[in-house]
Formats: sequence, C-alpha cells, structure tokens
Amino acid sequence: MLAAFVVFPLGLWLVRIPIAEMAARQACESRELTCTLNITALSPGKVLAKDVLVEAEAAEPLKIQEIELELIWPGLLSPQISFVRAV
Repeated sequence: MLAAFVVFPLGLWLVRIPIAEMAARQACESRELTCTLNITALSPGKVLAKDVLVEAEAAEPLKIQEIELELIWPGLLSPQISFVRAV
C-alpha cells in the first residue's frame, strides 16, 4: 500500500510533460488552432517550451523559438499565467 503512495505520484511526475503538451494541443484545438510545441521544463510555477508553432486557417503561422510562462495558482487546479516571455 505504501508503494502506491510513492509509485503513482512518481509515475505522474515522469509523464507530466507529455500530459502538458497534450493539454496545450487540446486548448489550441478548442480555439480552432493547430499547435505544436516541445515543453522542455515544467514545474508548478513555470513552463518553458521551444519550437512553438501556432497555425490557423487563412492566417500566417506564428513561430516562437522559445516561450516561458510563469504561473500562479489562485485555486486548486486553476493555474493562471502571470508572466510571458517569448524569444
């Protein structure tokens, strides 16, 4: 039983980046955008992504070499972006 309290959170930690990338793609799709990105760092307070490409029908694609988002958590499971830096 104790192993479950260690193994499960560790497993979630190891797959956090693929889950975050999937969530970003779904957020884009809900806005009729196509997004590709490579999250290189992810913590509760910061997201760092590289090679970001955002595409929309009948619009020029937006290419961002690197983007950094700082997050605040005003509520449980309710992150908000507090700072954005793009290169």
